[in-house]
Amino acid sequence: MNRGWRISLFAAVLMIAGGIVCLAAESPPRVVASIKPIHSLVAGVMRGVAAPELLLDDQQSPHHFAL
Repeated sequence: MNRGWRISLFAAVLMIAGGIVCLAAESPPRVVASIKPIHSLVAGVMRGVAAPELLLDDQQSPHHFAL
């Protein structure tokens, strides 16, 4: 019974390590910010990882925008 527990623990550790390696190998996240002030904050947080996209440009009003 003790050996079976060790094998199960070893298998769980291998699965977790494999998941971490897979997450590290994936592409950076795609982030969309709705308005310029939020885009600026998100861009500062994501610096060096990826660049967020801006949903509304300067010509669109966030008050009248509908998805």
